[in-house]
This record gives sequence, structure tokens and C-alpha cells, in this order.
Amino acid sequence: MTPTIYRVAKMKFKMYSMSGDGRKEHNPPHIHIIYKNNEVTFPVVNRKLSEKDLKVKSGRLQDNMLEFAQLLLSEHYKELEEMWKTQHFYEIVD
Repeated sequence: MTPTIYRVAKMKFKMYSMSGDGRKEHNPPHIHIIYKNNEVTFPVVNRKLSEKDLKVKSGRLQDNMLEFAQLLLSEHYKELEEMWKTQHFYEIVD
């Protein structure tokens, strides 16, 4: 099961773990935003995002996805880095 690490405005933010065999298939660190039938990813490599950093996996980019992704990064960047490094995921509650 993929843990939801953050929720806002009916959007779920998920971080997938690395594969069990030790390969880092999901590098670089990134987060999936899921809202209805839409899924977008964004990297956790710096605290600033632009719309070009968001990659649409399915559906389309929804209003406020960039805004909420930027909010999560700006307020919880260190926690997100630590989650990725340790692979210990939990839900961030504001």
C-alpha cells in the first residue's frame, strides 16, 4: 500500500517507496498528487517549483496543484527529504 503523506483540498499526496531489491527505481525523489482521475508528479529536489516541474501521469493538471505542491515543499521540505532517505512514511498534519 502506498502511504498518503499529505491531504489538502481533496488531493492526496503520495510518496512511493524504493523497490524491495534495493534499486532506486523511483529516483529522483518525487511525490504523486492524486485528485479524482488525475495524477501528477513533482520532484523533491528543491523548495521552488514551476509548472514545468509538474509531470502529468494521467488526466490533466488541475487548478491549485502547483500551489499546494509548493506549499507542501516550502513548509515540509526537510521532512520529505528524511522520509525519502529513511523510507519511513507518515502523514503530515498541519
